[in-house]
Amino acid sequence: MKTMLFSVMLLALLMLGACETRTFEYVTTLSRTLDYTVDHEGAFNQTSVVTTSDLNDEMDLPEDAIIGEIYVEALAVAVENLSNNQATAVIMDGYANDRMFVNDLVSPIDPATYEFTAMANLVSAGVKAISDDLAAYFMTGSPPTIAFRLEGDSHPTPGETIHIRITIEVTLTVQYALETEFPDI
Repeated sequence: MKTMLFSVMLLALLMLGACETRTFEYVTTLSRTLDYTVDHEGAFNQTSVVTTSDLNDEMDLPEDAIIGEIYVEALAVAVENLSNNQATAVIMDGYANDRMFVNDLVSPIDPATYEFTAMANLVSAGVKAISDDLAAYFMTGSPPTIAFRLEGDSHPTPGETIHIRITIEVTLTVQYALETEFPDI
């Protein structure tokens, strides 16, 4: 009887102790807008700072998520005409932490419309640097911020009075995994 009871207890311990870890992969998407108000005559330089911890809060990933890849899926721009604007278009360069991600982007200023269009003239190394900075943050906590800077002027005639709101929409895709233990039955 004692041998049988010992065998049953040993079998129960083996069953409880044997677990299999399974990894499940997920994808989440986040869109973030960057707003710049330009009220300047001639060349302008505007910065919008994104706190990477805010992005983390917005994504609301589980604490035990294992970050895989982070991709910048899309960059779009919209330009809103404000009062006393004289420019018909602006030409801009964009930088993220001082690395160029867009070069000579010409955006028309149409008082009747305000809609997003995909950014042309993207610099692939700069777009990849944004992804790399975000991945580094999620893995090491650094950099704590990403500064998105726009430099530009009125176009085709430089030096005009510019009074506009520029909105850039950044769409990110994050791949992550979660490990879960299941009893091995």
